[in-house]
Amino acid sequence: MYHKENGLGVAVMLLLKLLCEPAHFQQAYEEKWLVAVYKDSKLVENGSPIDMFNSNTVKINGVYYFVEECKFEGRRLVRRNEADAQRSFG
Repeated sequence: MYHKENGLGVAVMLLLKLLCEPAHFQQAYEEKWLVAVYKDSKLVENGSPIDMFNSNTVKINGVYYFVEECKFEGRRLVRRNEADAQRSFG
């Protein structure tokens, strides 16, 4: 993916991460990732920041989703240097 910023080309990458641990939800919440929600293999939320979460539920766009019933996919754009660091340090 390619993005122009202030007339200069800046390479960016879309990172996708399956959110399944409390630390994943915390990072997505703090960094305001867009989170898609799938229930029964169907997309039910296309991608919005997490409003709040606990061990049982995740609230996105005012709707509560049960962690046990859904899959959550975090999405964020990162600049090339940050993406290289993520690959290096996992």
